[in-house]
Amino acid sequence: PPSLSPHAPESPPSNLPYPPPSCRLCPPPATTSSSPPSAKTPSSWTPGFVSKICPNSDRVKLVVPPNSTPSGLAESLGPGLGRKVLCPVPLVVGLEEPPVVPDFLFNLGLMGWDPVRVNAYVTRWA
Repeated sequence: PPSLSPHAPESPPSNLPYPPPSCRLCPPPATTSSSPPSAKTPSSWTPGFVSKICPNSDRVKLVVPPNSTPSGLAESLGPGLGRKVLCPVPLVVGLEEPPVVPDFLFNLGLMGWDPVRVNAYVTRWA
């Protein structure tokens, strides 16, 4: 079976300011960003964690779909209207990536979202 690592494959560049002066993922202040939860959320989405994604955590909305599947999540987000959506997903190493994540990102695109893929952890065969 695959093993999961909570560590990102690469460290962020040390010359980047933290917290970021502005959030590149956030739309203009009149709107909010949506981020699909990972399998182990919503309890892990604390205000501290959200502030690492966007300095203004009031602009981040957590969506928990009634049907906990990739297609259910894409549907629960509704029309994207060209907005960005953060997608923390696994980086698959040493084997072919299963179609779940690419299909999910494709479905978000069909719903009008601009999915931003972020490799949140590494999945590999032990």
